[in-house]
Amino acid sequence: MSKNLLGLLFCTLTVGIVACGAEPSEETDAWLADRQEELRLPGCANDGEVAKVFDLCAFGAGSQWAPRCFAPGSYELSGAINDDISSIQVQPGYQVKLHDGAGSSSPLVTATGNLDVCGQSANDKASKLVISALGGGSGGGASGGATSAGAGGSTTGGAQDSESSEPVEVGSDPPVSVSINGGNVTIHPSDDPPVLQSGRFFAQGNKPFYLAGVGGPEGFAFESSARKQQIVDELKARGVHGIYFHLTRAFGGDGKSNGDEHLFKSSADKRLDAGRMQSLAAFMDQLDQAGILMWTTLLDDHSKPWGCYSAQNAAQYQTFAKDLARAFKGYKHLIWVTKEEYDWSDCSHAQNVDLVKNLAAAIRSQDRVHAIATHHMNGDGFDFDGDPNIKVFGQQTGDDGEGDSVDRMHDVSGVEGWNSGAAYVMSEAHPYHKDLIRGGKSAELRQSLWATAFSGGSVLMYDAYECHDPRSYGNGAWLCTGPNAGNSPAQPKPEMLDALRRLRRFMSSVRYPETTPLFGAALGARRSAGTRWLLVNDAKGIYVLYGSSTASALGVTNVSSGTYVARWFDPVDGSPGALAGGTAFSHTGGTLTHNKPSGLGDEAVLYLVKQ
Repeated sequence: MSKNLLGLLFCTLTVGIVACGAEPSEETDAWLADRQEELRLPGCANDGEVAKVFDLCAFGAGSQWAPRCFAPGSYELSGAINDDISSIQVQPGYQVKLHDGAGSSSPLVTATGNLDVCGQSANDKASKLVISALGGGSGGGASGGATSAGAGGSTTGGAQDSESSEPVEVGSDPPVSVSINGGNVTIHPSDDPPVLQSGRFFAQGNKPFYLAGVGGPEGFAFESSARKQQIVDELKARGVHGIYFHLTRAFGGDGKSNGDEHLFKSSADKRLDAGRMQSLAAFMDQLDQAGILMWTTLLDDHSKPWGCYSAQNAAQYQTFAKDLARAFKGYKHLIWVTKEEYDWSDCSHAQNVDLVKNLAAAIRSQDRVHAIATHHMNGDGFDFDGDPNIKVFGQQTGDDGEGDSVDRMHDVSGVEGWNSGAAYVMSEAHPYHKDLIRGGKSAELRQSLWATAFSGGSVLMYDAYECHDPRSYGNGAWLCTGPNAGNSPAQPKPEMLDALRRLRRFMSSVRYPETTPLFGAALGARRSAGTRWLLVNDAKGIYVLYGSSTASALGVTNVSSGTYVARWFDPVDGSPGALAGGTAFSHTGGTLTHNKPSGLGDEAVLYLVKQ
């Protein structure tokens, strides 16, 4: 595999982040060597070929021309292949835009995975292909011009390097239609690989998937269409890849501004309504196709449509969960959450545990792919160790002083999350994140996000886009539109959303799933110079260091001798845009200290890997 392609694979993140063209290190080569054949498209023999087109439906080879493989670039088609493409395969991390003319600016369709366009308007219409890494440029060599691709055309090209917040167009699988209580719910899922839960971390395809998104609004599903579209558009524009919302907020939950905050036919007829679900699906389609992971909660805190869980109402709760899973399991970017603050209710602890376990089992009976979480109350540890279905710890922290400062987010909440043994998501820093958003404290909020990352967790920025209860300022989970709308929406500043994008981009670029966070005395013994937090793997020589002081260097103690490559990253502005390359140097053993590059401010991240 060519160095150029390795660089693209290393720097191109799972969905919607930029690609870079800098020369990768030998360590990057070694890291990806075992994936070369897995990533190569069947029948594409040349290094760098990331797309394959076919003249028949369902990736079939016809008699007019043989399937063709292409590298990143821009290609004007001629000969038999022109206006005769019916299906396409795309390597993970790349996109292919099919145009109906050399001069057209808008593509007929964009594919980021296997796509069959038979029966669609794009079938047999493509006369130009533009192939690029997700989020990157169109390639086409140094000049960015098109290459002729006729019967024997060239398949050369490249990718541009940028740190961009532009949204990424994602293709679609065929629509999925499910019958729900006398109606149909039709969704249009993305064609990216599913998000799979893997040990403590998430994966997408064969790459790490790091979740850094907005932790609200809880009532997204029940806001006006205009409000939902505004939020979707903003997340896409800023490159944010996660959102938190509920599917039921009535029946005792926070949906007090509008008693209709549910997906049932009515408050009395608690069967899921296909029309209401279809209305929400129009926006879930957009989120999924933009690669925005949906942290999708079935029940709000205190919400109990059929009362406390019992043998008498078990069937209703289970049917509810099964129908939701049947309708929405086709989405790729989704994590199921059984209940928010699951044990905060007027039901018994045993009833609450039975409820979420049975909801999870009902979901799993219909959906064998997506991870399932349960959201816990402030200070609660993970209660479902050993459960066969619940593998994600939705953590809440804040009111009890656990997460009311940057260091406590790492040193207390982070310890609790990591020690859970589950994949953990800081899903609600309450009221800490709310106070930071509403107070405009972008720097402290950004550092709190990195604190969670350096304790081994993913993060959702609580209170984003929420409104206050108009009667008091205690409840920040009120609808911003509709009857009795709340006030003072918590509008994240652009730099707050950018911080989420940059955190996700960095964490998905490094080998963090192979590392372990350090806390307490262990952290104190290993950090040096201006280092604040550490992720380490001594056996493999992988170190990720975070600092936020005026110190001119970051360091780590007890590092074995050898040759290391250092790469720096600025959490404030996301520079450099690429993590490939880096500076190689020899270390004789002991404390390893590396000086910050010129121009890097107080906040800095250093990624060290032994060669």
